Amino acid sequence: MEANESSDYVKARVKLLYVYFKAKEWVVSDGKDNKILIYISSDQSFLYSTDELADIIAQSDLHIEPTFLKMSSVTYLLYHRGTFVGKVVVLPGIEFDT
Repeated sequence: MEANESSDYVKARVKLLYVYFKAKEWVVSDGKDNKILIYISSDQSFLYSTDELADIIAQSDLHIEPTFLKMSSVTYLLYHRGTFVGKVVVLPGIEFDT
């Protein structure tokens, strides 16, 4: 199966989230197929449920600027100390990110 480039919306969101999560010492990078990879600092204990991770991602919307681009579904893949720890899929609720 061939990996596809992520949408412009996802690419723009990665840049905004990178700045936001830097304060938590988490690293954000883009993947293929509308995936955003989040690496939780290995210096931190991992104490999050999948629901808590989803809440953290949702709360980030309150702190970053909108992209004004057509939204697409996004799959967030979270890692801690090199181990996959969670997956959160977010479906667009509106057509454009405003």
